[in-house]
Amino acid sequence: FGSVHDAMYLWPPAQLCDFLLGVVSAELAATHAARPRWRLAAPAADASCLVIAALVLVAPNPGSRYRTGFEELFDHGLAPLFAVFLYCAARDATALEGEPGSIFAALCRHDAPRSLGRASFEIYLFQWPLHAAFSAVGLDTKAGGENFAAYVLALCVAAVCYEAYVERPYVAWLRDKFRPLEPLGAERSASSSSLPAL
Repeated sequence: FGSVHDAMYLWPPAQLCDFLLGVVSAELAATHAARPRWRLAAPAADASCLVIAALVLVAPNPGSRYRTGFEELFDHGLAPLFAVFLYCAARDATALEGEPGSIFAALCRHDAPRSLGRASFEIYLFQWPLHAAFSAVGLDTKAGGENFAAYVLALCVAAVCYEAYVERPYVAWLRDKFRPLEPLGAERSASSSSLPAL
């Protein structure tokens, strides 16, 4: 690999721990949803986001590619904090009762980040092809902020449009075209129930 970042972030098996952490936090949030309200959920969700922001702003940036020397922090080190935020934001029931809830969870419930969330997998798939396309036309995303901003905007627009106008209708068509078959036992019971009683 060309750098530590390439091995820790771009190599698919390296993402397995983050994926499992996300699955566990989602499962815990779903399992604990019926439990009594946890008043510390909102402060814990906001605190995790503030710690993430502080680490990103405080970590020195020598101007090198991907902040060389901090790959562990930015590639995987922040994942547990994101998991804490996801779990606590899901447990944040105070906002549903009109009381002050998590500020960052309320921001994430807005339609704009929710649309990006629905297209998150497409953003992951499109980021490298779009980056290659920008490089092919001479727009180096690392050369200037304007190129990177244009790349991020194009990536989000392309992913959201693909998810909304291509993938979603196609998945709906597939589900309608290939509906699951009814079990044979259910068909027999339905036909037997329609027979007149002797």
